[in-house]
Amino acid sequence: MRSHLLGRVLAMAIAGMSCIAASSHTYASEGQTFGGPIGGTDMRAAYLPPPGWYIGMVLGSGYADRLYGDGQPVPNATAGGSIYLGALGVQYVYPFQVLGGTIASTIQVPYQFGHFSLNQRSEYFSGLGDTYAELIAWSKYLGPIGIDTSSAHPSAAAPYGLTIKLAYSMIVPTGAYSTTQLLTPGHNVYFFIPSIAFSYLTPPECLG
Repeated sequence: MRSHLLGRVLAMAIAGMSCIAASSHTYASEGQTFGGPIGGTDMRAAYLPPPGWYIGMVLGSGYADRLYGDGQPVPNATAGGSIYLGALGVQYVYPFQVLGGTIASTIQVPYQFGHFSLNQRSEYFSGLGDTYAELIAWSKYLGPIGIDTSSAHPSAAAPYGLTIKLAYSMIVPTGAYSTTQLLTPGHNVYFFIPSIAFSYLTPPECLG
């Protein structure tokens, strides 16, 4: 079963990279989107929790008062807007290990609403945004490399030493999209997101 799962993971990764390599043109989008991985800069990015189901929610907002193009303000353009976002995420950590590492899958669906204006045109928007899915993630604890943990008492969820995580994620354009609107919850773009994360935790030192 484990070898079959690894084969499927490799097949998905190869298919995603093949799509990127075969592309002859690019579909662009405008708006507030980030290609992930979500939480990719978190200090605990390489850790996965114990097996089971997990649910979480994210709330956020953003504001803009000018329009940029190629990193510079667009001349003769008056723009402004606001966006409010709520996202519901579900993660499942599988009750088995592969090559000594923990396996998990995650999906997150956002809902957005807000307002945007450009010159003399003003619009409101709302609806479900594009779906983020970490299709497969593999996390393995490699041990306390280079540190002495004999007198330390780490937690099981965040052990001292080095932990590594490999993942393949996607953003799928499930949100509403229109070429006639200034801004929409969806962006009509697929993201293929292979990622690798390292977390290295040491015991408390003199500074804490």
